[in-house]
Amino acid sequence: MEKQTSNPEENRPDYRSGVLSKINTKFFREVKAKSSIEGGETGEEFTGNLLVPGDSPGNKWYDPYNHATWIELNLTSPREVAMFGLKSANDCPERDPSFFSFYGISETGQKFLLYSASEVEFEERYQWKMFIFNNYHEVRAFPTYFLDICKNKNFDQEGNWGSGTQLAEIALYEPSITSK
Repeated sequence: MEKQTSNPEENRPDYRSGVLSKINTKFFREVKAKSSIEGGETGEEFTGNLLVPGDSPGNKWYDPYNHATWIELNLTSPREVAMFGLKSANDCPERDPSFFSFYGISETGQKFLLYSASEVEFEERYQWKMFIFNNYHEVRAFPTYFLDICKNKNFDQEGNWGSGTQLAEIALYEPSITSK
């Protein structure tokens, strides 16, 4: 497992003489989740917010149920991803994901484990954590990416899901090839 960092510039790998670039939201066909409060207390908490930049209290996704959960990102066409980022929401740190796996899903539906993390802790609200794949030099393109959240911070501390799981944003990063 690679070191986590809240600054994507610190651990950007050199990929074929390039760097990593955030995939523009225009290349996302759909974002889905196992469940969502669809509005929430602010009336603004929706699954689609995971792709929207910003720090307003309602700009987040919130799954209020006491269970493992997931987020699925469907792209308009297969893209190579070498890193992903998760941004903590505005409140309730006990809802932060702490143990999860990230998969690429092929056109035939086969899952490929790309990254697994445990004991992840967000020290601040609206904090980004970046996760670089160990095998980023062997990146392959997938049309779908899947975040499987197995535990949240409350589960780590109390042994139950508490009041659910939430995130403000998720981002995918692809290699940018530059010529010398």
